[in-house]
Amino acid sequence: MFFKEEYIENYDFSLNKFTLVNIVDNFLEITLNRSEKKNALSTEMIKELAVCTDYANRKKEIRGVIYKSSGDTFCAGLDLKNLKTNEDIFLGDVFNKLEKPKLAVIEGNVYGGGLLFLSCSDFIIAKKDLVFSLTETKRGLFPYQIMQSFSMVMPPKIALKLCLHGSTFNSEEAKKYNLIDIITDDIELQIREWKNSINQGSPNAIKSGIKVFNKLYHNNDTIAYLNKELDLLKESDDAKEGIKAFIEKRDPKWK
Repeated sequence: MFFKEEYIENYDFSLNKFTLVNIVDNFLEITLNRSEKKNALSTEMIKELAVCTDYANRKKEIRGVIYKSSGDTFCAGLDLKNLKTNEDIFLGDVFNKLEKPKLAVIEGNVYGGGLLFLSCSDFIIAKKDLVFSLTETKRGLFPYQIMQSFSMVMPPKIALKLCLHGSTFNSEEAKKYNLIDIITDDIELQIREWKNSINQGSPNAIKSGIKVFNKLYHNNDTIAYLNKELDLLKESDDAKEGIKAFIEKRDPKWK
Protein backbone atom coordinates (compact mmCIF):
# COMPACT_ATOMS: atom_id res chain seq x y z
CA MET A 1 0.00 0.00 0.00
CA PHE A 2 1.07 3.64 0.37
CA PHE A 3 2.72 3.60 3.81
CA LYS A 4 4.43 1.19 6.17
CA GLU A 5 2.24 -0.56 8.72
CA GLU A 6 4.00 1.08 11.68
CA TYR A 7 3.31 4.54 10.23
CA ILE A 8 -0.42 3.80 9.91
CA GLU A 9 -0.68 2.21 13.36
CA ASN A 10 0.86 5.28 15.01
CA TYR A 11 -0.86 7.86 12.83
CA ASP A 12 -2.81 10.60 14.65
CA PHE A 13 -5.76 11.77 12.54
CA SER A 14 -6.31 14.75 14.84
CA LEU A 15 -3.13 16.30 13.41
CA ASN A 16 -4.55 16.39 9.87
CA LYS A 17 -4.55 19.89 8.37
CA PHE A 18 -6.92 19.39 5.44
CA THR A 19 -9.30 16.56 6.36
CA LEU A 20 -11.41 15.68 9.38
CA VAL A 21 -11.52 11.94 10.09
CA ASN A 22 -13.94 10.18 12.43
CA ILE A 23 -15.15 6.63 12.95
CA VAL A 24 -18.96 6.48 13.24
CA ASP A 25 -20.71 3.11 13.57
CA ASN A 26 -17.56 1.38 12.25
CA PHE A 27 -17.54 3.56 9.14
CA LEU A 28 -14.59 5.86 8.42
CA GLU A 29 -15.98 9.33 7.70
CA ILE A 30 -13.61 11.68 5.88
CA THR A 31 -14.53 15.35 5.49
CA LEU A 32 -12.57 17.52 3.06
CA ASN A 33 -11.83 20.52 5.25
CA ARG A 34 -10.13 23.14 3.17
CA SER A 35 -13.21 25.24 2.47
CA GLU A 36 -11.26 28.51 2.19
CA LYS A 37 -9.68 27.01 -0.95
CA LYS A 38 -12.91 25.31 -2.06
CA ASN A 39 -11.38 21.99 -0.97
CA ALA A 40 -8.85 22.07 -3.80
CA LEU A 41 -6.65 18.99 -3.59
CA SER A 42 -3.07 19.76 -2.59
CA THR A 43 -0.30 17.16 -2.38
CA GLU A 44 -0.64 17.12 1.42
CA MET A 45 -4.41 16.67 1.24
CA ILE A 46 -4.09 13.70 -1.11
CA LYS A 47 -1.55 12.18 1.27
CA GLU A 48 -4.07 12.44 4.12
CA LEU A 49 -6.66 10.67 1.94
CA ALA A 50 -4.11 7.95 1.15
CA VAL A 51 -3.49 7.40 4.87
CA CYS A 52 -7.24 6.84 5.25
CA THR A 53 -7.17 4.23 2.47
CA ASP A 54 -4.37 2.31 4.18
CA TYR A 55 -6.06 2.60 7.57
CA ALA A 56 -9.43 1.35 6.31
CA ASN A 57 -7.80 -1.58 4.49
CA ARG A 58 -5.84 -2.64 7.57
CA LYS A 59 -8.67 -2.32 10.11
CA LYS A 60 -11.07 -5.25 9.93
CA GLU A 61 -13.71 -3.40 11.95
CA ILE A 62 -14.04 -0.63 9.35
CA ARG A 63 -17.05 -1.56 7.19
CA GLY A 64 -16.83 1.29 4.68
CA VAL A 65 -15.58 4.78 3.91
CA ILE A 66 -17.71 7.91 3.52
CA TYR A 67 -16.40 11.04 1.78
CA LYS A 68 -17.96 14.39 2.74
CA SER A 69 -16.92 18.04 2.55
CA SER A 70 -17.15 21.33 4.43
CA GLY A 71 -18.13 24.62 2.80
CA ASP A 72 -20.24 25.30 -0.27
CA THR A 73 -17.94 23.50 -2.74
CA PHE A 74 -17.38 19.78 -2.43
CA CYS A 75 -14.08 19.92 -4.31
CA ALA A 76 -12.51 22.31 -6.82
CA GLY A 77 -10.16 19.64 -8.21
CA LEU A 78 -6.38 19.75 -8.07
CA ASP A 79 -4.81 22.79 -6.45
CA LEU A 80 -3.24 24.44 -9.50
CA LYS A 81 -1.00 26.58 -7.25
CA ASN A 82 0.34 23.36 -5.77
CA LEU A 83 0.67 21.39 -8.99
CA LYS A 84 3.76 19.19 -9.14
CA THR A 85 5.21 16.56 -11.44
CA ASN A 86 6.30 13.06 -10.41
CA GLU A 87 3.84 12.87 -7.55
CA ASP A 88 4.27 9.85 -5.29
CA ILE A 89 0.52 9.45 -4.75
CA PHE A 90 -2.23 10.00 -7.33
CA LEU A 91 -5.85 10.58 -6.36
CA GLY A 92 -7.14 7.77 -8.56
CA ASP A 93 -4.93 5.29 -6.70
CA VAL A 94 -6.36 6.47 -3.37
CA PHE A 95 -9.77 5.17 -4.49
CA ASN A 96 -8.69 2.23 -6.63
CA LYS A 97 -6.60 0.66 -3.85
CA LEU A 98 -9.34 0.95 -1.23
CA GLU A 99 -10.84 -2.47 -0.51
CA LYS A 100 -13.86 -1.27 1.44
CA PRO A 101 -17.19 0.13 0.13
CA LYS A 102 -16.98 3.84 -0.75
CA LEU A 103 -19.81 6.36 -0.40
CA ALA A 104 -19.51 9.94 -1.68
CA VAL A 105 -21.92 12.48 -0.16
CA ILE A 106 -22.04 15.46 -2.52
CA GLU A 107 -23.59 18.61 -1.06
CA GLY A 108 -21.61 21.19 -3.04
CA ASN A 109 -20.39 21.83 -6.57
CA VAL A 110 -17.60 19.65 -7.98
CA TYR A 111 -14.92 20.68 -10.45
CA GLY A 112 -12.07 19.00 -12.32
CA GLY A 113 -10.31 16.20 -10.47
CA GLY A 114 -12.93 16.32 -7.73
CA LEU A 115 -15.17 14.34 -10.07
CA LEU A 116 -13.04 11.29 -9.27
CA PHE A 117 -14.94 11.12 -5.96
CA LEU A 118 -18.04 10.38 -8.04
CA SER A 119 -16.68 8.07 -10.72
CA CYS A 120 -14.51 6.06 -8.30
CA SER A 121 -16.98 5.67 -5.43
CA ASP A 122 -19.34 2.70 -5.24
CA PHE A 123 -22.39 4.79 -4.33
CA ILE A 124 -23.06 8.51 -4.66
CA ILE A 125 -25.68 10.58 -2.87
CA ALA A 126 -26.09 14.18 -4.02
CA LYS A 127 -28.27 17.22 -3.55
CA LYS A 128 -30.19 18.61 -6.49
CA ASP A 129 -29.20 21.70 -8.50
CA LEU A 130 -25.45 21.18 -8.12
CA VAL A 131 -22.86 22.09 -10.76
CA PHE A 132 -20.29 19.62 -12.07
CA SER A 133 -17.57 20.91 -14.38
CA LEU A 134 -14.49 19.63 -16.17
CA THR A 135 -12.15 22.58 -16.68
CA GLU A 136 -8.79 20.93 -17.45
CA THR A 137 -8.58 21.64 -21.19
CA LYS A 138 -9.17 25.33 -20.42
CA ARG A 139 -6.04 25.21 -18.26
CA GLY A 140 -3.83 23.48 -20.83
CA LEU A 141 -4.27 20.12 -19.09
CA PHE A 142 -6.35 17.00 -19.73
CA PRO A 143 -8.29 14.91 -17.18
CA TYR A 144 -6.75 11.54 -18.06
CA GLN A 145 -7.74 9.80 -14.83
CA ILE A 146 -11.28 11.16 -15.08
CA MET A 147 -11.59 10.00 -18.69
CA GLN A 148 -10.51 6.51 -17.65
CA SER A 149 -12.77 6.33 -14.59
CA PHE A 150 -15.74 7.89 -16.44
CA SER A 151 -15.38 5.15 -19.07
CA MET A 152 -16.21 2.61 -16.37
CA VAL A 153 -19.62 4.16 -15.65
CA MET A 154 -20.67 5.53 -19.07
CA PRO A 155 -19.92 4.89 -22.75
CA PRO A 156 -16.27 5.82 -23.46
CA LYS A 157 -17.24 8.17 -26.31
CA ILE A 158 -19.42 10.23 -23.95
CA ALA A 159 -16.61 10.26 -21.38
CA LEU A 160 -14.20 11.56 -24.00
CA LYS A 161 -16.67 14.20 -25.18
CA LEU A 162 -17.23 15.53 -21.66
CA CYS A 163 -13.47 15.82 -21.13
CA LEU A 164 -12.71 17.37 -24.52
CA HIS A 165 -15.30 20.10 -24.24
CA GLY A 166 -14.67 21.00 -20.61
CA SER A 167 -18.35 20.25 -20.04
CA THR A 168 -20.53 21.64 -17.27
CA PHE A 169 -23.65 19.75 -16.20
CA ASN A 170 -26.14 19.62 -13.31
CA SER A 171 -27.22 16.94 -10.82
CA GLU A 172 -29.91 15.48 -13.07
CA GLU A 173 -27.47 15.19 -15.98
CA ALA A 174 -24.85 13.64 -13.69
CA LYS A 175 -27.39 11.00 -12.69
CA LYS A 176 -28.11 10.37 -16.38
CA TYR A 177 -24.35 9.86 -16.90
CA ASN A 178 -24.39 7.31 -14.03
CA LEU A 179 -22.21 9.55 -11.84
CA ILE A 180 -24.90 9.88 -9.16
CA ASP A 181 -27.11 7.15 -7.69
CA ILE A 182 -29.59 9.19 -5.67
CA ILE A 183 -30.55 12.89 -5.71
CA THR A 184 -32.16 13.84 -2.41
CA ASP A 185 -32.65 16.54 0.20
CA ASP A 186 -32.63 13.94 2.99
CA ILE A 187 -28.93 13.14 2.97
CA GLU A 188 -28.81 11.58 6.44
CA LEU A 189 -31.61 9.13 5.66
CA GLN A 190 -29.80 7.90 2.56
CA ILE A 191 -26.52 7.54 4.48
CA ARG A 192 -28.27 5.40 7.10
CA GLU A 193 -29.86 3.21 4.42
CA TRP A 194 -26.50 2.75 2.69
CA LYS A 195 -24.83 1.79 5.98
CA ASN A 196 -27.61 -0.69 6.77
CA SER A 197 -27.22 -2.29 3.35
CA ILE A 198 -23.46 -2.70 3.79
CA ASN A 199 -23.86 -4.07 7.33
CA GLN A 200 -26.15 -6.84 6.06
CA GLY A 201 -23.35 -8.32 3.96
CA SER A 202 -20.36 -10.39 5.02
CA PRO A 203 -17.35 -8.08 5.65
CA ASN A 204 -14.97 -10.69 4.26
CA ALA A 205 -17.06 -11.35 1.14
CA ILE A 206 -17.46 -7.63 0.42
CA LYS A 207 -13.75 -6.91 0.83
CA SER A 208 -12.88 -9.90 -1.35
CA GLY A 209 -15.33 -8.78 -4.03
CA ILE A 210 -13.90 -5.24 -4.15
CA LYS A 211 -10.35 -6.60 -4.22
CA VAL A 212 -11.18 -8.83 -7.19
CA PHE A 213 -13.03 -6.01 -8.96
CA ASN A 214 -10.00 -3.74 -8.56
CA LYS A 215 -7.75 -6.47 -9.93
CA LEU A 216 -10.00 -7.04 -12.95
CA TYR A 217 -10.78 -3.45 -13.90
CA HIS A 218 -7.97 -1.24 -12.62
CA ASN A 219 -4.87 -1.87 -14.68
CA ASN A 220 -1.76 -0.57 -12.91
CA ASP A 221 0.09 -0.22 -16.21
CA THR A 222 -2.72 1.93 -17.60
CA ILE A 223 -2.76 4.12 -14.51
CA ALA A 224 1.01 4.53 -14.64
CA TYR A 225 0.75 5.52 -18.31
CA LEU A 226 -1.95 8.11 -17.58
CA ASN A 227 0.08 9.57 -14.73
CA LYS A 228 3.16 9.81 -16.95
CA GLU A 229 1.19 11.60 -19.67
CA LEU A 230 -0.19 14.05 -17.10
CA ASP A 231 3.32 14.82 -15.85
CA LEU A 232 4.42 15.56 -19.42
CA LEU A 233 1.42 17.82 -19.95
CA LYS A 234 2.11 19.74 -16.73
CA GLU A 235 5.46 20.82 -18.20
CA SER A 236 3.98 22.05 -21.50
CA ASP A 237 3.80 25.71 -22.49
CA ASP A 238 0.02 25.50 -22.74
CA ALA A 239 -0.29 24.18 -19.19
CA LYS A 240 1.96 26.91 -17.83
CA GLU A 241 -0.07 29.56 -19.68
CA GLY A 242 -3.42 28.03 -18.72
CA ILE A 243 -2.55 27.84 -15.03
CA LYS A 244 -1.09 31.35 -15.06
CA ALA A 245 -4.24 32.68 -16.74
CA PHE A 246 -6.39 30.91 -14.15
CA ILE A 247 -4.43 32.46 -11.28
CA GLU A 248 -4.54 35.90 -12.94
CA LYS A 249 -8.27 35.47 -13.68
CA ARG A 250 -8.01 36.05 -17.44
CA ASP A 251 -8.47 34.11 -20.64
CA PRO A 252 -5.42 32.06 -21.71
CA LYS A 253 -3.45 32.99 -24.80
CA TRP A 254 -2.66 29.73 -26.53
CA LYS A 255 0.34 29.50 -28.86
